[in-house]
Formats: sequence, C-alpha cells, structure tokens
Amino acid sequence: MNTISFQQEPVSFSKEENTDLQILRDTNFNLKQYIQALDVLNVGIFVVNEDFTIAYMNETMKKWFGDQMQKICYKTVANLDTPCPYCQLNSVIAYKEKVHYKPTTPDGRTFEIVAIPIQNSDGTTSKMEIIKDITQELKTQELLEKEKEQLAFAAQHDLLTGLPNRTLFQTHLNRSLHLAHRNNTQLALFFIDLDHFKIINDTFGHDVGDLVLQRVVEQMQEVIRKSDILARLGGDEFILLIDNVTSRDDLMNLANKLLFAISQPIFINELHDIYIGASIGISLYPDDAQTSQELLKHADMAMYYAKSKGRNTYKFFS
Repeated sequence: MNTISFQQEPVSFSKEENTDLQILRDTNFNLKQYIQALDVLNVGIFVVNEDFTIAYMNETMKKWFGDQMQKICYKTVANLDTPCPYCQLNSVIAYKEKVHYKPTTPDGRTFEIVAIPIQNSDGTTSKMEIIKDITQELKTQELLEKEKEQLAFAAQHDLLTGLPNRTLFQTHLNRSLHLAHRNNTQLALFFIDLDHFKIINDTFGHDVGDLVLQRVVEQMQEVIRKSDILARLGGDEFILLIDNVTSRDDLMNLANKLLFAISQPIFINELHDIYIGASIGISLYPDDAQTSQELLKHADMAMYYAKSKGRNTYKFFS
C-alpha cells in the first residue's frame, strides 16, 4: 500500500517582515512594562465602552474594585442602578475631549481622574481613565491646613483662655485708634488686674489658678459687648478695648458690672468656692493720650491707683 506524506514548507519572512515582527514584539513588551510600572506607582487604568461595559482594568484597578472585566461599570464598581452622577463617559465620547475631574465615591474615597476618548478598530469610541487615589493625600493636606491654622491662632492668642494676646491686641488697638482719629470718636481702655491672685496660686496650686482665670474670663464676657475686645496681657492682667464711647457714665456702669461679675463665687469643689476681686484703670482717647503706648501706660497707672485705694474698684486716669 502506497502512502503519501506531506511536508509543511517552512514559512519564511522577508528581511523587512522580520524587522516589523521584531518591532511589534518590542512594542508589546514595552507596553507591558509601562503598564506594570503604572501598577507599581498605584495608578489605575480603566477603559469603558459606550454601553458602559468594562473593556480593560489594570492590576491597580482590580486591586481597588476587583476584576470587573466585561461587566457594567456603574453596577459593579460603584454599586449603582444608574450611571454615576459624576460620570464623564458621554461627554468624553460625544465631544472627543479630555476631561479632568475629582469624584468622591460613596465609601468616602476621592480620585483624581483624567479621561480621554479612545478610537477602537471597529469604529466605536471608548473612554480611557487614568486614575489616582488622592484620599490620603487630601487628608494629609487637611491635617496640614489645620496645623497651620492652629499655629497661626497660637501665635496671636492666649492658649489658656483663648483671648487675643498682647500682639493681636496691639493690632486691634492701632486700628481702633486710626478709626477714632478719622471719625472723631472716643475709645477707652480698661486695664484689669485681679486682686490677690497670687494667694490663690500659692494656696490651691496653678491648676486651680488656671481654672479661676478661665472662669473670670467667662464672667467678663457675659458683661461686655461682642464688639469689645478683651485680651490677656499675661498672668492675671487683662485689657479691654471699647470703641465709640459716648459718655463717661456708660464706662462707669460697665466698670461696676465687671467688678460685680468678677466677684461672683467660683466653684472649685464641694469644699471650696473662691471669691476674687479686681482693680480697674480706665484711660480715654483722645482726652488722656494720643498714642497706643500712652493709652496703655495711663490705664496701667490708673489701675495701680485703684489698688492703692483699697482694690476691688475702678479709677479713671487723671
């Protein structure tokens, strides 16, 4: 019996075809390397067709949302019944333009996305997204902003009472003096020093002393207007700035209210209520001084005069 054998002729390529094949292999190899590099950088690549089916997800996307290839993106990725409210698919495909946006997912993650149109071999258009998870980056930025605000606040405020410190008060005073000069109005400074505060610190300790200072501030704030500026200069010394003074009688009335408020008992514990008083010195612009330094100095002098007259009282500069 005769048999017939066939031998397959080896396929041969021209030099030019071999070169093209090698270029294709190199291109595919390089493309895989590029995509792997993006995975290492934690950057997602996501391709969605016009009908919302997922055409491609790189490993980073699969790590974030699981392998959802050939599924409907808004159903499997976002767990929604309708397209995501922030979806830019139709816009990218219709206008063939790049879109940059930062959506936040229902689970609280924020992504920075650059979406571009991709022309497919069958003539359809898909959307490719280059995605970066910026959730932690935004949290870090928010923390830095809060720390910056806290540092700025601490630089201008007394940390124990939250009142403006000497530096910030000086800014308020300079501005008020400028306005008073321009508008031909009066302003007043109350220099307030607590009486015998050192005895409280020595007897009960600094923790109780701090509590007394905080409570005294609360008592004074219940009396003054919101527009008045109360600051702590240090220790048990406070300064009160009052704009648009209309009469000396109003200042006398306020001084009496402050003395009464400060003198109210401060509860420490079941065994102790602390009683404290204050001496107040008052100076006026423009009657007593023309500059902030003089105004402060004269209010301070009036306060010491009040102490010399028995404390727990107020005196105007004279």
